[in-house]
Amino acid sequence: MRILFFTWGGGRTGSEVSLYNLLCNADRRKMTVGVACRERGDLIKRLPSDITIFTYGDSFYDKVSRKIFRRLDIRSIASIHHRFRPDMWYINTILQPAVLRQSRREKVPCILHSHELEQMLALLTEEDLKILVEYPKLIIAASESVAKVFHILDRTNCVEVCYEPISLSEVIVDPEKSRKLRRSLNIAENTFVWTMSGTLGVNKNPGLFVDLACEMIKTHPDVHFLWIGESVNAYGTFMQEKARSLNLASKMTWAGLRRDDYYDFLNIANGFVLTSTRDSFPLVMMEAAALGKPIVSFNSGGVKEFIQPRMGTVIDSWNPPDLIEAMKGIMTGSTSFDPDFSREFVKRFDASVQAKHWESILIKYS
Repeated sequence: MRILFFTWGGGRTGSEVSLYNLLCNADRRKMTVGVACRERGDLIKRLPSDITIFTYGDSFYDKVSRKIFRRLDIRSIASIHHRFRPDMWYINTILQPAVLRQSRREKVPCILHSHELEQMLALLTEEDLKILVEYPKLIIAASESVAKVFHILDRTNCVEVCYEPISLSEVIVDPEKSRKLRRSLNIAENTFVWTMSGTLGVNKNPGLFVDLACEMIKTHPDVHFLWIGESVNAYGTFMQEKARSLNLASKMTWAGLRRDDYYDFLNIANGFVLTSTRDSFPLVMMEAAALGKPIVSFNSGGVKEFIQPRMGTVIDSWNPPDLIEAMKGIMTGSTSFDPDFSREFVKRFDASVQAKHWESILIKYS
């Protein structure tokens, strides 16, 4: 198989981390891989050397097309296709409608890998949606929750589930470093730390995180809330200011984007609270499980497919007081939790395992 993969640019979003993990762990003797992207981010630079990298979107014509016509310069992609001569295109995420349209226009067979739930459809036109549902030869869904979106849209054939993979070999922590980080944040050794990880955006719901902190300290003052992730717009700034206005400065830390010490920061947590409104199969919940952290969440999508008894609690009500009660159950020990079971369970989602399943899907539809 000669497959040309289209992805944004190798940033550390869930969809790009997922594709990176699959490509690095797949048996590439079974396929010849090219990757077309708009820019060469960190993950693109780290791809194995046998993968051919193409960059599009930098030509004069492409810049003019995007500025004036709000579309890709099709010559950029056509040139890449001619040079690589793939059997099919693989479009990573539903948020590349221009690439999908060109695939249909050129009659190139394509696979669509969807990591998104229904709220992301707001970024597409009705015409985009029609092509999205009807044209791909195969749709790979990142979870059963994602597959359900396509079933609702009446696409039931050639839809396969391949869960988002985690590279467990990269989940490495230094317990002493985590203890030092905790001290540097003025968090006492016995203080219970609730952590969330993700960009400070609407889908990740930092507003709920702030509200939980405000309510929790009323009955459990020896608690701290730690958010790991960057603010990319004014919404994130507002949430940090909201926390300050509620006098939560001593009870809440906004750690920002972490790179080399990310897992050491995550390991500070005593519990992980997933505040996302809708999330297909969040990488962060698997990271928390790999570190043996109990997880509490609303039923926001793929989390329901992951959390097992003894790993945490998923709440169906969308009632914040119910979530707080579940968190208290973890803190007091009234809710059973087995960190060793969590660490063992998450192994079935390791990239080495999921890549084999992914390969079998590609072979089936080749």
